[in-house]
Amino acid sequence: MTRDCLSPHYGLESQAKYIEVQKKRIGGDFVVAKAIGSRKERDQIRKVFPECIFVILTITKEFQKKRLLARHGEGKEGEGVVNMLTDWYKYFEPKKKDEENIVSIAITEKMAPKDVMKSVLKILEEDKNAIVSCWPCRKKKQIFP
Repeated sequence: MTRDCLSPHYGLESQAKYIEVQKKRIGGDFVVAKAIGSRKERDQIRKVFPECIFVILTITKEFQKKRLLARHGEGKEGEGVVNMLTDWYKYFEPKKKDEENIVSIAITEKMAPKDVMKSVLKILEEDKNAIVSCWPCRKKKQIFP
């Protein structure tokens, strides 16, 4: 992908179409890591990939700040990054009751990154009809025999 394609000002539907082109070119399944903040944004992606699964990771604002401070430091620069990223917290919406194909994981202070991944896999394992990738994926495929 080009840098312009990854810009937050570049439409999500256009990004999904770009991924669709690459999927046709390369083949296989894809997992895309991207912060998708709202139902409206998820719906834009669903226009191109209606059967996609979104994985929503939730965290308390206080724990988010604690993790970011540990990662970026408590100096002037680190605190600037932490303030900017914690300010984004308000732009993310949880799953709506009528939304399908969403896996929500509440991250706790006791969880390491591996624990988060294990939680996602456990939820997907329980649903034998789950789709392989977060998005995009056009056809259903079992991820566990």
